[in-house]
Amino acid sequence: MMWGGFVVLVVGIFGDVLIGDRRYFLGRIPHPVVVMGGLVSLLDRRWNVARESGEEGMMDEGERIRARRRGLYSLWVIILVSGGFGYFLWWVCEEVGLVWGEVWSWILEGLCLSVLLAGRSLYEHVSRVGVACEGGDLGEMQKSLQMIVSRRASLLDRWGVARGAFESLSDNYVDGVLSPLFWWVLFGLPGIFVYKMVNTADSMVGYHGWPYGDYGRWVARADDVMNAIPARLGALSVMLGGFLMRGASGLGAWRMLRLGEMHAHRSPSAGWPEAAFAGALGLRLGGERVYPGEIRAEHWVGRGREEVTGGDIRKGLRLYMYACVVHFVFLWGLYMFLVWLIDEVMMRW
Repeated sequence: MMWGGFVVLVVGIFGDVLIGDRRYFLGRIPHPVVVMGGLVSLLDRRWNVARESGEEGMMDEGERIRARRRGLYSLWVIILVSGGFGYFLWWVCEEVGLVWGEVWSWILEGLCLSVLLAGRSLYEHVSRVGVACEGGDLGEMQKSLQMIVSRRASLLDRWGVARGAFESLSDNYVDGVLSPLFWWVLFGLPGIFVYKMVNTADSMVGYHGWPYGDYGRWVARADDVMNAIPARLGALSVMLGGFLMRGASGLGAWRMLRLGEMHAHRSPSAGWPEAAFAGALGLRLGGERVYPGEIRAEHWVGRGREEVTGGDIRKGLRLYMYACVVHFVFLWGLYMFLVWLIDEVMMRW
């Protein structure tokens, strides 16, 4: 059983490294996240009361309460559908193991895991920004950044674009890599599918402004709760990676966390890895961000340089890989502990 988890983790991680993130498989099979996004959009169109009002500020208190209630219903639908699908895939893997042997069951589950990881995709997107930054091509920097953020990259200068890439690296390290693995360790395929569905819904409807302020409230809170422990684990992994990597400072990361820099971030989860990355590489992240329809002045995270360079992005990607190794070791240890604990409980019963 313990070695089965190790095989699943290794196949999942190397599958992500070799295959990467694809919108479609075999030319016609959509990525699960694409399907999840379709369900979120359907629920939004059918149940989001704010869309019926036509414009911002036209909802009375009763309609706002109804929007929140429907948002809660949507969250439960999302959890039940994704958890049920994850359980179905787990059952298929178990059936394959009974017919062809346990190893094939582990490999198949690992491949399912790899599809829901975004480690390689994140590395490639951020790397493109770094290469363009080192070449001094602002237009290419903005174009590459726009592929991974919702802010309007075309209105940012080279420092703003470089910081945006760094912030995306630190934030999505948790969302796209660490949290999915964490929830797989705890609850298997149902756990990772529920997390990915909630995280996808949060990215689509979990905004504070109209028309999602009330409807998306529960989804946003669920995403914060599910990322709470992985975000802190991510900060710890980055800090330990800083001790292992030449050119980074684990003490710098620890100092930023001890000073509470993560609390300056508007997200209760994203601030943890961002503060650790900023401290490890002596940077200052945040500042003004331009989104469609609004300019948002974010608090600064970190006490270092605001002028992030292409070399800093290259170092950040190396630190990201070190952090991935650290959290892999931790998650494997957590998996073994849980298996041992379950075996002990079963034996006592």
